Amino acid sequence: MSRSWLLLTIPVALAALALLTLTALSLLRTVRGSVIASVPVSAEQQVTINSSGSFALNLDGPVFTARPASLRFALSSAESGTQIALNAIVFRTSVTSMSRSRVELYSFTIRSPGTYTLRVSGIDPSTDYSAQAILITRRYGAALVFHVLALVALGAALIGSLVVSGLVLSGKSFAPETPSSNAPFTQQR
Repeated sequence: MSRSWLLLTIPVALAALALLTLTALSLLRTVRGSVIASVPVSAEQQVTINSSGSFALNLDGPVFTARPASLRFALSSAESGTQIALNAIVFRTSVTSMSRSRVELYSFTIRSPGTYTLRVSGIDPSTDYSAQAILITRRYGAALVFHVLALVALGAALIGSLVVSGLVLSGKSFAPETPSSNAPFTQQR
């Protein structure tokens, strides 16, 4: 195989590596930037949401700790008392770092910015919830899918270009071996 392939594979590998880095950083910004509010687990509190749209209620806590399954949530407008419908998320997005983990529990839509009352029932008085937090985040499912697909495609491009570069440098050929022309030809009857 010709070493001229390296003129293609090395720049592709470097570009894929740079784009992988940028895509991973963009994914982190998307996840971190989605947080609208973070509040501790308590029976009732006010949450200010400064924009309208689709949001998710998440439970955040230390990695490898059990999530309190007994907690029930209710959200209503602080001004009018109108209940906001919390829809259970079937396919939950989970985000885990080295020390924290969060999972989407409910989705809801806010029609107008304002102050909302968040009520939590099922709090066990004997349980310490100080390490847990309730996060209100913007929904980012479509952006997450795009980022994951981009990471897979760029990873495949990086690995493919590295493999081809390695084969070129080792002198391996992609062409199938052809029979030797020095071998005697025997005719069968």
